[in-house]
Amino acid sequence: FDVVLVDSRWGRRTSGLSSTRYSGNAALKQLIADGVRPTAVIVALGTNDVAIFTKRREYVTLIQDLMTTIGNVPVAWVNVHRIDSASTIRGSKRFNAALGQVLANYPLANVFDWAEVAKNNPKVIDPDKIHLTPLGHEVRTKVYLELATTLAQRASDMTTTTTSTVPPATTTVAP
Repeated sequence: FDVVLVDSRWGRRTSGLSSTRYSGNAALKQLIADGVRPTAVIVALGTNDVAIFTKRREYVTLIQDLMTTIGNVPVAWVNVHRIDSASTIRGSKRFNAALGQVLANYPLANVFDWAEVAKNNPKVIDPDKIHLTPLGHEVRTKVYLELATTLAQRASDMTTTTTSTVPPATTTVAP
């Protein structure tokens, strides 16, 4: 990529079902209105949504709304790992299931399993069981760099055309 834009905000949610003040979808729509044309997108949203919403259909709506805004470009969505209460543990599982379900309909999108990374390395999660430790920020940054590299290749593959020359067929006619 020639340009990488990071748009991050503390407390951001995926979409504006409850409020647009911290909506990632509203932020992306504003960037697009300002002329930004993403060729690939990394999404790390949902952690705050699982504290507000509880129903899988709500998560599906949030995810679909953002995917509609993103459009037909490669997407890597980092799933949710929130373990600060029984309800957010359930919400994380529901959100991640909804994420897998929705992204299965988008051939250019995939889920990065942050929940598995955090489960296998608890030292990346702060004692509040929501936020990252300094080690967690380091690990997550490396994940973003790997995802950006993969997405850059996928975006490049989408714009590369291949031409080939097929030799003319030879026809033999019997005498």
